[in-house]
Amino acid sequence: MYRLFVNGSLGSNYKMKITKKVSYGFSLSFVVLLLSACLLDGNLRWNNVIASEPNDTALKLHRRSVYTMGSLLNISIYSESDDRAERAMEKAFNEVDRLDWLMSNYKNDSELSRINREATDRPVACNGELISIIEESIRFSNITRGGFDITVSPLVKLWGFYGNADGDITGNVPSEDELKKIIPSVSYKNIKIDVLDSDNWSDRTIFFKNRKTQIDLGAIGKGYAVDKAAEVLKKAGITSGLINFAGNIYAFGSPPGRKDWVIGLKDPTNSDNIKGAFRIKERAVATSGDYERFFIIDNKKYAHIIDPRTGMPVRSMLSVTIVSEDATTADALSTGVFVLGPIDGIELIESLDGVEGILIFEDRNGNVVENMSTGFKALLEKS
Repeated sequence: MYRLFVNGSLGSNYKMKITKKVSYGFSLSFVVLLLSACLLDGNLRWNNVIASEPNDTALKLHRRSVYTMGSLLNISIYSESDDRAERAMEKAFNEVDRLDWLMSNYKNDSELSRINREATDRPVACNGELISIIEESIRFSNITRGGFDITVSPLVKLWGFYGNADGDITGNVPSEDELKKIIPSVSYKNIKIDVLDSDNWSDRTIFFKNRKTQIDLGAIGKGYAVDKAAEVLKKAGITSGLINFAGNIYAFGSPPGRKDWVIGLKDPTNSDNIKGAFRIKERAVATSGDYERFFIIDNKKYAHIIDPRTGMPVRSMLSVTIVSEDATTADALSTGVFVLGPIDGIELIESLDGVEGILIFEDRNGNVVENMSTGFKALLEKS
């Protein structure tokens, strides 16, 4: 039996005293992966990954990880050729680096940072790929009725979730007046995209109707990067692999001797527990949770997922896991459904083709409850 176990956790839990008691938490281990294949004596350990390599096939397991876009990107692929595997992974990492330059709102010289600076004053020309990502984001905003919104950046900053120079969350509970001043700038409807030439749809401009509007692609960018990295790997001749980018996962092909990949569902209330497992192939998985990034002030927890419509961090929801055909969709919907909540969220999932999911939340009595789509139940039953 071949086992690959991913349970990486970045960050810390600690307390510090300023004028009030504050504690911070940050975890990037959204889900646990259990990938089954063949038996081999001895295990390999690599960046919190425990693996065994099959010895009855010409295909060999190749793995590499890099820190990019502020998170850990892991790529695991099977290939007969060491050279092909290394070249394919290098191309995939280069592709993600390219997208970081395009979508980062931390890098001052990125295309998105330029748009955030200039589009508040006038319509500005925008990279065609970036504007397509923004348009796709607007589509998800419409689907989730504003639950997913890439203009949430001013609220994230106001609440202190962007962190300081060391990357630590500063944590701030804004006043009602502060929220009222910011809320009008937070709406995907503030983004105006125009086509300059009807014969050339790539020639478009973008403008922010509110001068305080800013775009943050953090809730869709990593999913998009996973999809693009998968395209690169496939074009390089890789037929089996798994990409895990801070919990945004895409699996294609299958491990030697297996029909699919097995994904373990992490318990959001206890990181050491696995609630269940399900099988996927040519599918993506993404999880959003209140345990990922949060701060506690005066014994009250504030998680980083903010409802763009109210300006407040989402309460009661613990985690949302989405399974879909592509990582972009899974990434965006895991956040959007988290904001919508257990009732509206599950209704949305059931209405979408090729999308399944499970929502874990606390009811009014503090009990942990699960609500999953019909298709997700079937996935669990098959495993």
